[in-house]
Formats: sequence, structure tokens, C-alpha cells
Amino acid sequence: MKGQETEFIVGKKGDMQHILKPVDIHYFHAKGDAVLAVTPEGAFKLKEKRYELEQFLPSKRFVRLSKSVIANLYELSRFEASFNGTLCVHFKSGGKRVRFKTLR
Repeated sequence: MKGQETEFIVGKKGDMQHILKPVDIHYFHAKGDAVLAVTPEGAFKLKEKRYELEQFLPSKRFVRLSKSVIANLYELSRFEASFNGTLCVHFKSGGKRVRFKTLR
């Protein structure tokens, strides 16, 4: 991931627009045609596409884990790989886990 970093991202939750700091985001994931930013306060729908996020997120903080997930390295606690090719990521907050197929 490279490019100019951004200090804020606008996410929508219900009818409200929220200003999000990338450092507060645990991960981004695709759900259908939407991209969601997941924080301790919940999931927020973004207008940006995944490839656009990769251009302006700090590469020292965010990494793509799969086709649909970009994670904040500073929020990761541990990984659990399974034999069927899925990966479960645990976050430091303890409350969030995400499972997905890994890139091949």
C-alpha cells in the first residue's frame, strides 16, 4: 500500500455521517458492493473502494489479508489458520474476530 496518507475517512452508519480516524479502524472488509470500516463502535459504510483505500492508508499500519479484508496491524492480537484454507484473526479488543479465505 502506498501513496499519500489521510487523517480522516467518512463513514455512514444509518442516516449519520461519521468522521473516522484510520488509527481507530480495526479492519475494512467488502460486503457485496459496499466496503465497511469496522471500529469498536461498529461498522461504517464507506464510499471508497478497496483499491482506493490501499492508495492512501499508511502502509506501515494496514495490510491486505485477503481479497476482501484490509487489517490494521496495530489492532491484531493473533491468527488461527485452519486446514480448509480459512484464517481467523483476533483483535486486541477481544470482542472482534473475522474469518476469511486466504489469498492463494
